[in-house]
Amino acid sequence: MAPPEGNWLFFVAIDKSGRSAFTNDNDQHERNKETARKNGVL
Repeated sequence: MAPPEGNWLFFVAIDKSGRSAFTNDNDQHERNKETARKNGVL
């Protein structure tokens, strides 16, 4: 992984090609996890 600079608290792979989403906000993290589920990752 090579996250962009930031104070990230959460990350999750959001697709099967390995892209990840990073955030420091729990609500956004939950939306990212839903995206991952829709893409068959979680």
